[in-house]
Amino acid sequence: MTPAFKPDTKLTALWREPGDIVIDAASSNDFAAVKSLIIQGLTERWSTYEAAFNPDLDDFAATYHKALVVVARVDRQVMGCGILLKHSATAARIVRMTVAQPWQRQGLGGQILNALLAAAKASGHNEVLLETTSNWASAVSFYLKHGFERTKIEHDDQHFRFAIDAVQGNFSQVRVK
Repeated sequence: MTPAFKPDTKLTALWREPGDIVIDAASSNDFAAVKSLIIQGLTERWSTYEAAFNPDLDDFAATYHKALVVVARVDRQVMGCGILLKHSATAARIVRMTVAQPWQRQGLGGQILNALLAAAKASGHNEVLLETTSNWASAVSFYLKHGFERTKIEHDDQHFRFAIDAVQGNFSQVRVK
């Protein structure tokens, strides 16, 4: 089976200073921190974490070994993440986007999202799909604000689509002051 995303995508640090935010691809060494951040976000959202509802997190490395896991680091600590999966020959899917509480609503999620969209474009996909819980108003608003269109509401989930033609730029690390 071929990898879902180009393994030769190189991410090069442009500069690093204390407190810089760096967006890059996670390594397997980051998976424990990414899993922990995802569980922390779910716990904050739902006031509890139910492993039975999240079987993909049981063996994170096995589940996401062919995915592009993007992380946002501050002083080498993972403060945000998002995962890009191959959905079909023409579409990618974003899952498990989360940002640590102190960094929410400061643009970090948008930077992660832009990196995922640029990576999908670089991998030849025409569209990016995702879904979120209907009553997670901040997530729904976030995706609409970033140009996703709602395609359907099914059960308690809202499904979204982003036409990849709209993405400008390349996937690279980002420095934010």
